[in-house]
Amino acid sequence: MSIIYDYSSVITELKIVQNFFCFDVDSPYGRPIPMRSKYSQEHKITASYYAHRPVFDFPVLEPESVKHYMNEEEKRACSIFFTEGKAIRTLTREAIDFTAEEVDGKSGSMLYVIDLAKNIYLYSNHDRHYSHSSAVSGGSVLGAGEVSGSRDGTITSMNNKSGHYRPSEDLLLKSVEIFREKGAIFHSHFKPELCHK
Repeated sequence: MSIIYDYSSVITELKIVQNFFCFDVDSPYGRPIPMRSKYSQEHKITASYYAHRPVFDFPVLEPESVKHYMNEEEKRACSIFFTEGKAIRTLTREAIDFTAEEVDGKSGSMLYVIDLAKNIYLYSNHDRHYSHSSAVSGGSVLGAGEVSGSRDGTITSMNNKSGHYRPSEDLLLKSVEIFREKGAIFHSHFKPELCHK
């Protein structure tokens, strides 16, 4: 009697793990950045979690520190492409007016995240439940930070300010390159701003 094992689910899980953790170091965009481990539970810390946790288990986070991970529809709503240099929402086909957005009270700015497929997501963090990890559900990224722009969609500044990922200067420059590849237009005085080395 022979036993037939079905390894298809295991193979699928291994592929997911491979895509998530193993990267091509020779990629022109460098090694993707994993989220810092101290944020690994940020999306599921709830009151019931605190009620049952050992005191030494995890640092207490304030309710506003719990981060929301986007579902597919929310990701599509934040996904963008560029047409004639303007950032356009993939879902609504509306141009983004950077002056109507803000990050941490800084007007004219949005969070940006570049996933492993080089999709760009732009969104604000008005209610503090959104962070760079939100668009990729805590997965690895090619770039993350803040981007500022004008009413006409021209990008005026871009940085690598992300506590979740802390991209290097090299990855900031590669993020700028990806934006440029996708068709972004940069202001004549544009210069990337380094926040993390």
